[in-house]
Amino acid sequence: MTLNTKIKGLIGLNVGLFLAIVLVALLNSQPKSSMNGNTTNFMLEDSAKITKIVFGKTVLVKEALGNWVANDTIQADDLMIEQLLSLLQKLTVKRSLAPKSQEEVLPLLAQKGEKVEFYADKQLQKSFTYIVHNKETIAQMPNDAPVALKVMNYNKNIGDIFSLSPKDWKNKTLISTGWQSLKLLVIDYPKNPENSFSLTFDTLAYQQQQTFFFQFKEAKNLDSVMVFNYVQALNSVRVQRYIDDKILQDSITKQPVFCQITIEDLNSRRNRKIKVFARNNQLFTFNETTQQFAIVDTKYFAGVLLRRKDFEK
Repeated sequence: MTLNTKIKGLIGLNVGLFLAIVLVALLNSQPKSSMNGNTTNFMLEDSAKITKIVFGKTVLVKEALGNWVANDTIQADDLMIEQLLSLLQKLTVKRSLAPKSQEEVLPLLAQKGEKVEFYADKQLQKSFTYIVHNKETIAQMPNDAPVALKVMNYNKNIGDIFSLSPKDWKNKTLISTGWQSLKLLVIDYPKNPENSFSLTFDTLAYQQQQTFFFQFKEAKNLDSVMVFNYVQALNSVRVQRYIDDKILQDSITKQPVFCQITIEDLNSRRNRKIKVFARNNQLFTFNETTQQFAIVDTKYFAGVLLRRKDFEK
């Protein structure tokens, strides 16, 4: 795999790794079937106004600064929220249910149904109850007959998203920086210091409108285009999933540190100190800033773990 391929892969996968891959599957499925019944009752007409979403025991709330939190304590993933709101604008009736099917699902909705609610500034905009039954999402508006739901032009189960737990909405972004905000990047390989390197934003070069404004002292015959592509690929580096298992966490930390990543950004909230551990052909990260362990995709993360000589022509 070439270095450019690694970086292109990193850029291309920035928006692809988040829990359950359900959202991606919804967006990439082929169109199927026409709509029957009322197509607008369930559709979220103006998602920009929505400030609170309830899926059973999961409560997503938009804060004053525009960030979303799940169940008051978990910072929600911006990309997942964006995808969710887009899908809800396409939510519609797949088909009406025959009387016999209604008789079958009504008791299930009453006993096992979960509430879905959308609020705008504390005002309830829409509300319905749903269940996943025979691989379909069945929903019922108050005082209406139950119907089968779908996302317009796609044939996947929206109920899988409604069923995500609060932890599933946790922010999956590990690194978020770029050439316009990066102040310092250090990639340190403790066992192989010859591969380590650092990038420092050169304020004077930027003020003089030079074409390249990073200091990269370690590299000879530097490929500046490669550096820009690399830094821009760090715009949104994501984890596959977080690790809550204390035994696994302890096991990971007993491994030698493969790489130490340090990032200083103009936005201090993006500052990071990350330890990378390698074990059984799998990469794990420990974010010292947030005290979170996670698993990252090995091939994807290869675009981050470059070596000093990779930037030389």
